[in-house]
Amino acid sequence: MEWTISERPTTLDGVAGCESLKNLVRTCATTKKWPHYFLLTGKYGSGKTTMAKIIAQTMVCKDLDENGNPCGVCKDCKSIIDETFGRDVKMIGAESLK
Repeated sequence: MEWTISERPTTLDGVAGCESLKNLVRTCATTKKWPHYFLLTGKYGSGKTTMAKIIAQTMVCKDLDENGNPCGVCKDCKSIIDETFGRDVKMIGAESLK
């Protein structure tokens, strides 16, 4: 299944599958202990960018729900969704790793 950008999930609960990664992100959000990086791999359309955005939102959102989902409406979440983030987040696409 391929999503269009406008249909991309913005919460952990909205993503199908990836249970171990979602559980790790929820644990990190609860403990406030984050790894130095996440390396997401997979085929085109497998949800790497979607998960990267959700992880970034979860890291900066000050209003996570009880399941660890970012609110999606605060200034920090919006900056990730709209890709207008600044100093704290850097998304590196595969094309820059060649």
